[in-house]
Amino acid sequence: MHPGFIPTNHPNQQKKQGVNDSIDDRETPPCVFDPLHAEFGFTLDAAASHVNAKCERYHTTEGRYYRMPSGPVQATNLDGLACPWGDADRVWLNPPFSILWPWVEKAYAASQAGAQIAMLIPASVGANWWAHYVDGKARILLLNGRISFDSKGPFPKDCALLLYSKQEIPGY
Repeated sequence: MHPGFIPTNHPNQQKKQGVNDSIDDRETPPCVFDPLHAEFGFTLDAAASHVNAKCERYHTTEGRYYRMPSGPVQATNLDGLACPWGDADRVWLNPPFSILWPWVEKAYAASQAGAQIAMLIPASVGANWWAHYVDGKARILLLNGRISFDSKGPFPKDCALLLYSKQEIPGY
């Protein structure tokens, strides 16, 4: 686990704090993910659950899995922050919103090693992590309108799509 990363809605924290779906466990709506997947062809969902994984290969807090017809098969017990994102990976990332610093830090570092990452996050432009690992380091697409992650209505903050890549991203 990344130093300082304290998930608030994952199995290792649920016993202490209870489930808080409004903070961390949001499935990316198809209207957001599908067009991006058609454009980028994601190979890894780096922050998922077994229920909301968007790619055949995905990370949960318990490890890396492959979706098979018989059910998920675990490949390693390292979570999305601890396991490397390879230089051939095209990574989709809708990380836990309760603490974003380690995720944007990892996305920037992985992009410098060759991975291409698309990350959906709150547009918290005044946050320290934004200044250190987003501004000037990622292509930033501010999304028009608020995203509804579930039937409860729109998320209360504007969101942004961050594109991290060592190479120039055509069209962005």
